[in-house]
Amino acid sequence: TQQVSLPGRYCVLMPGVEHVGVSRRIEDRAERQRIKAIIADVKPKGVGLIARTAGEGKGDPEFAADVKHLAKLWQKIDRKQAGVRAPALVHRELEMTAGLIRDLFTDEVEEVVIDDKDSFAEIQSYLKSVSPELRDRVKLYKGHAPIFDAFEIEPQIEKTAIDVNTGRFTGKKNQEETIFRTNMEAAKEVPRQLRLRDIGGIIVVDFIDMEIEANKRAVLEEIRKELRKDRARTKAFAVSDLGLIEMTRQRERSSLLHYYTEDCPHCGGLGKVPSPETMLVKLERAMRRVAAMGEEKRITLRVAPEVALYFVEQEARRFAELEKRFKLQVDLKDDPQLKRGEMRIYNTKKQDLTKQVVGSVPGT
Repeated sequence: TQQVSLPGRYCVLMPGVEHVGVSRRIEDRAERQRIKAIIADVKPKGVGLIARTAGEGKGDPEFAADVKHLAKLWQKIDRKQAGVRAPALVHRELEMTAGLIRDLFTDEVEEVVIDDKDSFAEIQSYLKSVSPELRDRVKLYKGHAPIFDAFEIEPQIEKTAIDVNTGRFTGKKNQEETIFRTNMEAAKEVPRQLRLRDIGGIIVVDFIDMEIEANKRAVLEEIRKELRKDRARTKAFAVSDLGLIEMTRQRERSSLLHYYTEDCPHCGGLGKVPSPETMLVKLERAMRRVAAMGEEKRITLRVAPEVALYFVEQEARRFAELEKRFKLQVDLKDDPQLKRGEMRIYNTKKQDLTKQVVGSVPGT
């Protein structure tokens, strides 16, 4: 393509296009004008710039550093393409981890912990050129336990989230009243659905943002009133600045759905089965846990035939890399008795390690 664009932390550089713009997501007119003036001032000749949403509130130094980094990157790409014969790779986008750092790692983030040395080195190199002051916040995890286990990530993200919206009707004449009425209806319906479906644990309800404090209090009181009808123990916390209400509910009995139906034997009730790629990620986590135990050098892995075929035909190199990384020999066996989302792991003594190292895989 001749329409090249290079995304940076705060702006996007477009070689050969004399244009200055600001992301539409920045809605404040004064802020848009301020940012446009800054990037017009730091823009090199022969390129265009578009300020990204992350640039909101940033000043000259941040934009100048970002543009300098992108300009150097383009010069490097331009020199490389002039010295090679087509077809040839002249630039590769950042790996996913570094891309996330570029897009999401802001001043508000206190710490980023990474358990992969290569990703850590790549991120440090990237931050050195664009935001050196943030490098100290990136830490390399060196613990023996898998990082998700060490920081108890999986239990924290196992939540039920409910999003409230107005659908097609927006109530142009009185938007606040429409939003309030919609939220009140949701405050009545959410506790009812929790009872019917017997949903327990942590539940987060994302109500539509309201401006009037009295309306926020009314919605909270309504949801608490409805929760009091529940025989299970429940608790609802105050409305956050983002319009979220977090609540807890203890499941006491089976729901009507559980009485009259049973989970699909293949997907475990999800309506979907894990892809072979997902199963490989699950295997990587399991191998990391086996290696952390420090007792096994060889394991037997049993998976459904189509998953085993995928591992052998399409991911043989990555499979070998995992064995090398964790110093663990894996004997792969296809098992027609296993469903698509299942895997079983045994040690050399034929002891089943699945519950210890695999975790929650549908069907296991």
